[in-house]
Amino acid sequence: SEIFVEVGGEIRVAGNKKVWRLGIETPNSGKEKTAIKVLSFKNGSLATSGDYRNFYQEKDGKHRSHGINFSSGRPKENTTASVTVFDSKSCMSADAWATALMVMDIDKALSLAEKNNVAAYFIYKVGASGKGHVVKATSAWESIFGSRKGGGK
Repeated sequence: SEIFVEVGGEIRVAGNKKVWRLGIETPNSGKEKTAIKVLSFKNGSLATSGDYRNFYQEKDGKHRSHGINFSSGRPKENTTASVTVFDSKSCMSADAWATALMVMDIDKALSLAEKNNVAAYFIYKVGASGKGHVVKATSAWESIFGSRKGGGK
């Protein structure tokens, strides 16, 4: 039998025949939802942590994430828009990694994910307005889903 379970942004799919197609949302704070990447797979879990849907706007006009910086105890301030993690066995593990990587500095997060063979897909905000984006993926992610531009296996 085929199973699809989604709970608050974490997704677990399982089955023998059906290939599920799931999209990673393009980071923007508007109401329009588009996929920056569509993945195809039969079994596994995806978890995404991001700051473009849940955030705080402070009186200085700065956009603050709902994620907390471990060092300062304050909302994180970096250019990471979202981190999506794939785990073939554990949705809980995927969610924990996505959350931890989301609140880390970019270089440290990518390095830690690579070192621990985590299949992670990062979207970073670029440009003066922060509305542009660039993506980076770990080698574990690319071995499962192909290049950053491809649609996956």
